[in-house]
Amino acid sequence: MIRFLSLFLLIALAWSLPAQNGHEDPVLFTVNGDPVHVSEFVYIYEKTNGDKADYSRGSVEEYLRLYTKFKLKVQKAKELKLDTIQSLQQELEGYRRQLADSYLIDKEVTERLIQEAYERVQQDVDISHLVIAVDENATPDDT
Repeated sequence: MIRFLSLFLLIALAWSLPAQNGHEDPVLFTVNGDPVHVSEFVYIYEKTNGDKADYSRGSVEEYLRLYTKFKLKVQKAKELKLDTIQSLQQELEGYRRQLADSYLIDKEVTERLIQEAYERVQQDVDISHLVIAVDENATPDDT
């Protein structure tokens, strides 16, 4: 495991050295003539796996296989002009808004406010009539 991790880091370092010299990012594979660069794959792999990215050979190979299939599907959808269908564009915009909302709303603050509102509801009293004691001979102005 340590040997593989060291090898992976060495390869990543070797790929990054040409970038330091102003060279182009190496192409990992192409899909119908569209290149997929190593940096793109590494970025997506890390973004998808987050802290759980273990860079094991099996994990990287499996993700490469899945990412290749994904790129082929995207290419096919573009060929069929599925990206121009109005309903799909609206659905995609909905996903974008939903994703943006998840980043814009602070979950901790929201949870705290929900808890506070719940506690207040437990203490609230629903009153529909108020009865006030008045003198027996009170005038309508007093009531």
